Amino acid sequence: MSPLILLTCFQMLLYASMWGLAWAVIGDERRAVGHWLVYALGLALGLALMSQRPDMNVWLTEIGANVALLLAFICAQRGMLAFLRLPERTGEMLVLVAVTLAGMIWLGPVPQPRGWIHPGYLVAAAVGWVVLSTTWRAHRTLRDQFGRTVARVVATTNGVIGLINWVRVVIALVAPQNIVPLHVPSALNMGLVYMTMAAAASFNFMFLFLIVLRLLRRLTTLVQRDALTGLLNRRAMEQLLDRAWSRWRRLAEPFTVVSVDLDHFKHINDTWGHQAGDEVLKAAAGQLVAHVREVDAVGRVGGEEFMAVLEACASGVSTVAAERLRQAVAAEAVQVEAGVSIAVTASVGVATVSPGDANVGEMLKRADAALYRAKREGRNRVCTSEGEAAP
Repeated sequence: MSPLILLTCFQMLLYASMWGLAWAVIGDERRAVGHWLVYALGLALGLALMSQRPDMNVWLTEIGANVALLLAFICAQRGMLAFLRLPERTGEMLVLVAVTLAGMIWLGPVPQPRGWIHPGYLVAAAVGWVVLSTTWRAHRTLRDQFGRTVARVVATTNGVIGLINWVRVVIALVAPQNIVPLHVPSALNMGLVYMTMAAAASFNFMFLFLIVLRLLRRLTTLVQRDALTGLLNRRAMEQLLDRAWSRWRRLAEPFTVVSVDLDHFKHINDTWGHQAGDEVLKAAAGQLVAHVREVDAVGRVGGEEFMAVLEACASGVSTVAAERLRQAVAAEAVQVEAGVSIAVTASVGVATVSPGDANVGEMLKRADAALYRAKREGRNRVCTSEGEAAP
């Protein structure tokens, strides 16, 4: 068994090098990655000590190896909780380690198992509890953040690790005469080692994949979102408009563009400063998002200019929807500093897709023309591309 255990140890060292590189490169997830680095190193240390049975000091190869394995699995699960931004339950883990360690020291490094009292099975019970209880706590968050499939894969992987350890404990309880030390070749021991290798591979590569997935999501957000307001930026809105235009050409599904420009925004910046202007922009963005449907989209396409794309919205209702947005922006004054609130209004231009539009650019020109007319006619109003002012 020693060569197989050493092979597993080498596998863990490879994972440790992977997590070490990730720790050096990925700043945002260093807490979780650091835990997984310690997990891989601890597992490698425990397996290396285990492979030296019965030649080396029995306290080192029995108690030392089991302590390393227990701490490794605790680090693995704490890394998962840190990655998901969940409480890591440090107090619970410290109590578990203290009780398990005290039990192992009291039992001593038993060279040959005597039923369930062998310290290795005490550690197996603790590892099974840590893995399965942490998986239970993390399952819903995994599902919410990454979907059901990912949550099931992680639950299955952790479930295999936890059950492997509990199966060892059950066998020790019901059939202690069949127990064979892990370093002694047997079908059960080889099966446990192979299953541990497979589960460890699945765990490490799954969470490496999730880290990359989270980074890609953040990169997508940076590329598509306005940093100040969190709204879609101009590029993202242009892509959304292209998709809406394609649906209009294929399915004749109407949509409306609403251009919103805050009135006298330069005066706000000049009078109260750019920080006050930022607060006004964020407040307006929040009001616009709050007063569109889930299927609609709102973006910031210029300094104080916003755009809303209203899906499945024909010209008969587009003016009413645009008026609702204008009223939302003007509904509440924005507090920019103690005792100072600014009344904000907006001019709004509306254009609904028309058979006369050769492309989406012409539709946008009509919405902009309506917006400029609203500005000329006194601001704080809605104008349509057909020249009709909203009530």
